[in-house]
Amino acid sequence: MQRMIKNHLENAYPHMLETLRELTSIDRESRYIPGLTQTADYIQNRLLKLGCTIERYEDDTYGPTLVGKKQGTGKAVILFYAHMDTVWPKGTAAARPFTVEGDRAYGAGVSDCSHGIVGALYMLESLRAIEFDSYKELILLFNSDEELYSPHSQQYIEQYAKCADVAFCMESSDNKGEYISSRAGVMFYDLEVRGVKSHAGGMPEKGRNAIEELAHKITLIHELKIPNAYIHTTLIGGGINEGMVPDYAWAHVDVRVDTMEAENAVVNAMAHVEKDVYIPDTQTKCVRRPGGCLPMVRVPEQDKLCAVVDAVSKDLGYPLHESFCGGGANAVLSALVGTPTLDGVTPTSGAWHTDHEYLDLDSLVPRISILAETVRRICLDDRFLKG
Repeated sequence: MQRMIKNHLENAYPHMLETLRELTSIDRESRYIPGLTQTADYIQNRLLKLGCTIERYEDDTYGPTLVGKKQGTGKAVILFYAHMDTVWPKGTAAARPFTVEGDRAYGAGVSDCSHGIVGALYMLESLRAIEFDSYKELILLFNSDEELYSPHSQQYIEQYAKCADVAFCMESSDNKGEYISSRAGVMFYDLEVRGVKSHAGGMPEKGRNAIEELAHKITLIHELKIPNAYIHTTLIGGGINEGMVPDYAWAHVDVRVDTMEAENAVVNAMAHVEKDVYIPDTQTKCVRRPGGCLPMVRVPEQDKLCAVVDAVSKDLGYPLHESFCGGGANAVLSALVGTPTLDGVTPTSGAWHTDHEYLDLDSLVPRISILAETVRRICLDDRFLKG
């Protein structure tokens, strides 16, 4: 069966390239509703041709969440989810069109997350080609707000994940030999310091320097020694003009955490930073900004999934092993509702969110073959059913 899957995908390779070209021709920045709607329409047509029923949830601010469901004759329910939105504004698709150079494809959004869309569509197509339907239901979800940390679509990812026996987040690994079984969490903090303005030369003693107080806070932050937490001040600003003691300064802090314990420790530490005053009569607000995500922690329930991916990839001559990724992703959403989840089994890519983003074309056939054969084996093994 796995040879039949691979043969089908090898024959479909030119069509995969055309799908990538069509996807990257659409401007689909988060909140650019016309482009997101066009993308959802395109994927919906593909899903209908593959025999799926459609559920669609529209939102005026964040765009559509599209769900395709393929019914089968078996027991297992498997969820796959990938995002349609990119970070690229309107006009980028025309300015940086799809191109192929050697074994890499380039273009706006070709990596994040076209790899997931193509992976999901052709996984389903390959199973249909070999007439395999020994699943109860395959659910393919495509959301429009992942780059905003999924404020609207989170509810649907969680809803469908609760119904699934296993889930695959269709993000990509940047390493051809790896898939992802755990991820860092992401936290954002905004610091605002209020002081008192004054003349820097004539009456400096009447001022309360907000920049100096902020520097104290940043020093405290970077002296924190919290295991499994990585904290960086990434943006800073303040001041009024030369010759003036500034009464306002701000900073943005990016935090990555590998464990729930680290997340809790950061929350407590940042509360201490807010209260620790160096210059009297200054006030500081240290606020955790909406967005980000909790860490996806490796749990024993993933063992069986990892074992199947390892075995399938070895059988296909493209051995993979599980890894940790320092970037946050939606994978944690299905994991937190108790559904064993893997990430990054899709075709590999790199240079995400840059003008040089790319997709490894030589990973298309083997990676999608591994995903499809993994699905087939899961569906034939009742150990993966939630009970």
